[in-house]
Amino acid sequence: MSEPGQLATSQQLALELFSAAADEGYRPIETAQADIGFLRNNLLVRILDLTVLGRRLIDAAYFIVAQRETEEAIYDEDLGFFKWLMRYPAGNSNRNLRDAITAAQKALIQVTGPVGSEDAHPFGSLQLINRVSIEDGRIRFRVPPEIVPLLRGPQKTHWLSLRVTTQFNTTFARVLYDHLVPYASQDEVVTEYFSTEEMKGWLDSKASGPVEYKYFNRDHIEPAIRQINQHSHLEITRLRSDTKNLPGTRKTGFTRFRITRKAPLDALFHVPDDRIEAYRLLMDGAGLSQSDIDKIDQDRAFYTVERLRNAYDYTKAKAEQGKLKTVRGYCLDAIKNGRKLSELERVNAQAQQTLDLSEQERDAEARTRDVQLQLHVSAVELAARDRNASESEQGISQFLAAPQEQQDEWFRDFVHAPTNGFLMTRNGIDKATATIEDILAAPLLRSGLGQAIFMKTRPAARRTTGT
Repeated sequence: MSEPGQLATSQQLALELFSAAADEGYRPIETAQADIGFLRNNLLVRILDLTVLGRRLIDAAYFIVAQRETEEAIYDEDLGFFKWLMRYPAGNSNRNLRDAITAAQKALIQVTGPVGSEDAHPFGSLQLINRVSIEDGRIRFRVPPEIVPLLRGPQKTHWLSLRVTTQFNTTFARVLYDHLVPYASQDEVVTEYFSTEEMKGWLDSKASGPVEYKYFNRDHIEPAIRQINQHSHLEITRLRSDTKNLPGTRKTGFTRFRITRKAPLDALFHVPDDRIEAYRLLMDGAGLSQSDIDKIDQDRAFYTVERLRNAYDYTKAKAEQGKLKTVRGYCLDAIKNGRKLSELERVNAQAQQTLDLSEQERDAEARTRDVQLQLHVSAVELAARDRNASESEQGISQFLAAPQEQQDEWFRDFVHAPTNGFLMTRNGIDKATATIEDILAAPLLRSGLGQAIFMKTRPAARRTTGT
């Protein structure tokens, strides 16, 4: 589970992304003053066959998803922001990023039972990410709907720190960290035993052939432990007693890990909520970029939250009047010069907003009336169809119960009626040779015959009942 106080609001996390990078000299994500990450379900620890860069890409995408209050069909974010999240080297072309996207789209999450559960068999696999596009400095992507509850649902169980995971430079270091961090809900814990074959599968699910522990330990486990101890809040150790042999042999085949938390992640500095909200408002509402926010954040004493909100409200009012060519540039100028709405301008803007809201309410009421009318018409039509079907079947029952002579008379009247000739032709029935079986076998003709007989017999039925 997450540490107490560890989870910041999504806006708090977003702020640190914007304030950590400067135009003068690239500052990677691990230099941020506050921890950046998200809560995720323990089920998401087994990502199969994906490189370090591909895993960073998935982390960045899932971070964006975890920030949003509601599920979205397409997630849209600033590309520079996204690259910084995944610690993509500044100045690099998008070629490696495109390769990472392609690899991530091919990889799978193998969903398994919770850590420590008796049933460790996988019960399914999911695609990590669906469509991804990069255009005009934005990245847009879809995630499978089954993934979203594992990032935002009540079953969240551990905190994934992007400041930590982006520093791993080998796949197995990242894979091992993913599998160990769910255990770190206590200050000290010893994991269950993992077999060498199982850990080999974490690294490459398609790998075949046996692997010896001593070589796998030398090439993968020990280097991964060194990276985790160096870059994360966890200290991983093992004693001689933390390995055991394969059954019936003297070869080591299993190992376990001792985990100690060095420091709580929530002990780090974080930015106040009101400033975070102001930054997000400027990003989403006025189109300010990552570098714009970074410059503002470097002088918080001058660029107060009140100053930022006043500038945003001022820009919004001018935009609603259609007076702006570029919203971003106008907003930056308003921030720099401390512009704000006068009291009368604010009253006028509020009055206009009330008028707009009233117009929207009237439109909504009109749409509601239209929908209600359509529903009423549909209900009337449905009732009429049901009534006709009932009357038709009553007529057929009358026909079948009538004497043969009466049946023949009704049949001749129906067959020779001008309006029924076309229907009989469409159903491949010749009027001269038609039989009652032919008519009853054709749904439309059967319905027509039943309606005709019902109308003929209805007056008699009323006289019989005295109505």
